[in-house]
Amino acid sequence: MRRIITTAAVGVFAAAATLAFAQGAKDKTTDLPFDLPPGMTEADFEAAMRAASPGDKHKILAQLVGVWRGEGRMWMAPGADPIPAKQKATFTLIMEGRFVQGEFEGDMGGMTYVGMGLYGYDNVAQRFESTMIATMGTGMMRGEGSLSSDGSTIVWNYDYHCAMHGGHTTMRETQRHVDADTVVFHTYMPDPDTGREFKVAEYTFKRVSAGAASAR
Repeated sequence: MRRIITTAAVGVFAAAATLAFAQGAKDKTTDLPFDLPPGMTEADFEAAMRAASPGDKHKILAQLVGVWRGEGRMWMAPGADPIPAKQKATFTLIMEGRFVQGEFEGDMGGMTYVGMGLYGYDNVAQRFESTMIATMGTGMMRGEGSLSSDGSTIVWNYDYHCAMHGGHTTMRETQRHVDADTVVFHTYMPDPDTGREFKVAEYTFKRVSAGAASAR
């Protein structure tokens, strides 16, 4: 019960108290502008506020902010001829640096589509997280990511329900930052017949303009 009360109270007060906590970090005598609910200590609240603050991992995601154009290839099956593909991607920093929103416009062999993604880093779970949607389906792809030891690559593991093959399936994607204005994505999926992973897409994106944080 204490955990439920604590979580609910943080959800209600977090937005209003962020400024007060930031000031309190400079002046430990500053009181919170409200009474904490029964069972919650000031240490509990301060821990929650620290968990809600963007950090170094969020700065890694923020490297995507801006407008990008990508050229690449896609494969519909192992051994199939590649299909030329291109994409425009616009990434915006939202929620005061806590999340990145991506908007996509693509062309895959003459078939056009648009999509959207949200990317973040959960300080509590200690992992990158993502949700993606597109006009190519009605389902939502959900992913978790981890950072390589050299800090250059995020490895994403997504799960979703595949319309072509039916049922649950997975997708692995590597996001490698070559330099400040170049990002390479490789995407892999299991062959529905053999279960063996094969490459389904590769893109090289170049930044064409810098972006800015959203007011949201």
